[in-house]
Amino acid sequence: MFKSVVPMLSLLMVAGLAGCATTRKPVVQCSFPSQKAPAPGSALVAQDYGAITAIPLDAVQYTDALKRKVVVQMLSAGRTPTNTVQVTARLVNCTNDSLTVGVRTNFMDAREVPTEAQSVWQNVILQPKAMGLYQTSSMSKGVEHYVLELRDAGGH
Repeated sequence: MFKSVVPMLSLLMVAGLAGCATTRKPVVQCSFPSQKAPAPGSALVAQDYGAITAIPLDAVQYTDALKRKVVVQMLSAGRTPTNTVQVTARLVNCTNDSLTVGVRTNFMDAREVPTEAQSVWQNVILQPKAMGLYQTSSMSKGVEHYVLELRDAGGH
């Protein structure tokens, strides 16, 4: 009896796994909101340059060239053991082409005054329909806010 149950269980397991494989969602899903004004609080989606609204703090700004190409999937900041601030952003390439995205950070104090010079542009290479990570830390300890800037760095 045990010998006849094992093949049946194996067949059910394989059939069950095959069903799981067909219902999986893609890892990269790009959704572009039709939002006109910046959302209050920390931003996970970017705002366009050139808008006549205040630039939100603790957020990402990027150029029109990236508007329908890149999504900010995750944005976070935290204190390091030395009391500086480390910012991390996970970017998603929503296109079928490789992209090179330039990223830099502006760190500010509680009065929104820069605490140091903006960071240098760092290139993040994003493969088609894939994610990339940007991470940087402030040099000073008095940081309370930040703004990340993204630009299309293809050919730069």
